[in-house]
This record gives sequence, C-alpha cells and structure tokens, in this order.
Amino acid sequence: MDYPEHDKLMRHRKEADAIGGFLEFLESKDIVLASRAEAGECCGWCGLRRAGGHWAALIGEYLEIDPERLEMEKRTMLENMRSK
Repeated sequence: MDYPEHDKLMRHRKEADAIGGFLEFLESKDIVLASRAEAGECCGWCGLRRAGGHWAALIGEYLEIDPERLEMEKRTMLENMRSK
C-alpha cells in the first residue's frame, strides 16, 4: 500500500528536524517569531502576536505535507495492522 504523505515526511525528516531544532533554539534565547495581529489579538502597542506553539504544522506546510492526508494514511496503516 502507498503512503505518499508519510513517504514525503520521511524524505524530509532531517530537514524538518533541523528547522524544528532551530526554532526551539530561538525560543531558548527569548527570540520569538511573530505575525501581524488583527485588532484585539495582541497587547495593543506592537501590532504583533506570537507565532509559536504550532511549529509542526508550519514545518509540514513548508514541506508541502497535507496534514489531513497524513492523518488518513495513519488511520489506514492502523486499520491494516489490526486486520492482520
């Protein structure tokens, strides 16, 4: 059975780990990534909101890995293992 999203994830595992490690390093230095905030989403003075906390999703998007397809593949894998 083919699992194209998992295959893509495995091909990019080292790159994804390096990006994630770098983002964690930045946070350890109190350096945060931010995005522009809509009205009422931030403290008011800077116009930014912290962009952390969902690195895996951002890395997956960068690597063009579809999270919904990935989840469907995981479920298919589990069903296949249970049926054996």
